[in-house]
Amino acid sequence: MKQIKNRVAGVIVVAALSTAPVVLTSAAVSLLMTDAAMAKGNGGGNGGGNGGGNGGGNGGGNGGGNSGDHGGNGKGGGVGQDGGHGKSAGRDSGRGSASGRGHGNGSGKGSGLGFGKGFADSLSNGFGIFGRGKSGTSASHAKSGVSGKGLAGRHDKSLSKSQGAIASNMKGLNAAHASATARANAAANSRVGMIAAYELASLDVIGVTSEIAELEATIDETVPTSEEFVADNIAEDATLSPDELAAAMDSLDPTSPDYQSEVDAIAAGLTGLDPDDPENEEALAGVSASIGDAVSAQAEQADIADAIADLEGTLADVQTDQIAALSSAYSPHDITDLTDESLSALHGLLGLSEEAIPDLSQEVDTTADATDVETTSDSATSD
Repeated sequence: MKQIKNRVAGVIVVAALSTAPVVLTSAAVSLLMTDAAMAKGNGGGNGGGNGGGNGGGNGGGNGGGNSGDHGGNGKGGGVGQDGGHGKSAGRDSGRGSASGRGHGNGSGKGSGLGFGKGFADSLSNGFGIFGRGKSGTSASHAKSGVSGKGLAGRHDKSLSKSQGAIASNMKGLNAAHASATARANAAANSRVGMIAAYELASLDVIGVTSEIAELEATIDETVPTSEEFVADNIAEDATLSPDELAAAMDSLDPTSPDYQSEVDAIAAGLTGLDPDDPENEEALAGVSASIGDAVSAQAEQADIADAIADLEGTLADVQTDQIAALSSAYSPHDITDLTDESLSALHGLLGLSEEAIPDLSQEVDTTADATDVETTSDSATSD
């Protein structure tokens, strides 16, 4: 009995203190309702009587009394209104004898703990764990709680609102939904045609940017400058200063007929060896070869640098064209009003890399005559 009290009390305390909804499984409720109808009664008389607890269980039944010097022990079994089985045990305080089986109502006090309909209702009203709970998240008619559908709905609504804001900001650029075929066949001064012009300008930007990247990948940072080469190879007996030697290397022209003799002179000045001494011939030849290799590598890197510089100039031009095309397509509105999200959406519709999104902070003339844009929309039909 003590174990039953502790179990029920634990459930009530947890339910009262927990900030989370309390939900009892059907198995747990069955266990409570089965165990809870047990009551202990102290009284005199033959047999056991009504061991009703607070739940109002009427447990009258057969009781057997065994007499002794200190009284008789009787047990009675009954069934409560909610189906809970109750037992009562009474201990007589008088002397006497009692035997046999009796059926009657004992006069003992019921100090038992019985769970009947009243207890279930009190739990239902107090904690919302039976039937319709007033709070928490019961399986039926709970007044509080958050449904997954509600969260999904709010997410979808937020996403829809974001998409709507982008579409509103894009304005006429929403014509980019037109198919590739529609863009290719659109009139040049129509909205779709202007978007197609922006697409082509963006492809030019992507192409030039790609060429620059390929050239930059061939840059060899290990190729020494003339100053670095001289610093790494000059001897203590050098007959020319480092600056003189570096300047001489920079002035070499591989296409000149005097190129080899000029290289040999630099080798002699770098090492301090006498070129007229046959014993120095091999050493000077090795130094001359090293100078020649350095000069050739420097020339190759210089060509790469020149090509990159030319392409960077071309890139600036095509970027200007790209911005001008965007300005025309967005006319009569100011392209600086376009958000990053709108530009990203535009490139997504056109299948363009986001890396090609123009830098709208550039100071370019983006003036476009709104009257040049045809008000009749091109058909945004699919392929």
